[in-house]
Amino acid sequence: MSEVSLPRAHREFDVSHLWPRLKATVKVWRQRDRDRRFLAQMSAYERADINVPQSAIEREIAKPFWRA
Repeated sequence: MSEVSLPRAHREFDVSHLWPRLKATVKVWRQRDRDRRFLAQMSAYERADINVPQSAIEREIAKPFWRA
């Protein structure tokens, strides 16, 4: 007896492994957003105190949350 296989489009696709990855990704995005908002709220004195050029801080603040 021969075995019949379904075309790839009709096979079940297991997505259970995607949920933990999605949660981890969203967690990273939220942390980036918090960090960038914190940088934006720092005073000029605090920004100078962390010894990072102002241009680098402004570039970081301008990035969207999904961009590392």
